Amino acid sequence: MHSLLVAMTLATAPTPLVHDVAIDRGAVPLTLRYEADVAIEHRQVGSVAPGGRPDTLRCHWTASAEVRRTLVRQGQAAEPRLALESAGRLEPLSGHRPGWCDANRAAIAEAVEAGIPALRTRLAALAERDRATLASEIDDATALFRTGG
Repeated sequence: MHSLLVAMTLATAPTPLVHDVAIDRGAVPLTLRYEADVAIEHRQVGSVAPGGRPDTLRCHWTASAEVRRTLVRQGQAAEPRLALESAGRLEPLSGHRPGWCDANRAAIAEAVEAGIPALRTRLAALAERDRATLASEIDDATALFRTGG
């Protein structure tokens, strides 16, 4: 018996994650937008057993999301955007199902979709933790422009 170990990555976007934070630091109204696309990774483990013996096939999956920050100026038809450095990654969702990954893709997608509210909560928490750093970055940038540096 040979053990089967195949890693497959399927980039999907079950539901886009977006969290906006209004920035009140000057005359221009700004919004800091946190966006994340969910990517699901499937990993097939185990083996098919000969007749009469139980299989050990399992599909382990992980849904992760890299968070992007974008500064958006409010009140214009075409919002000008400034991409900022990445805000990090959200704590992933994970699980496993018996059998082949290909046969379980729909059920895994449903499990990830059911976990979207938890990912939204994690995104809002990341934005809250980022608040002090962001305020400092905006103050530094404002000071830089004021001094002409």
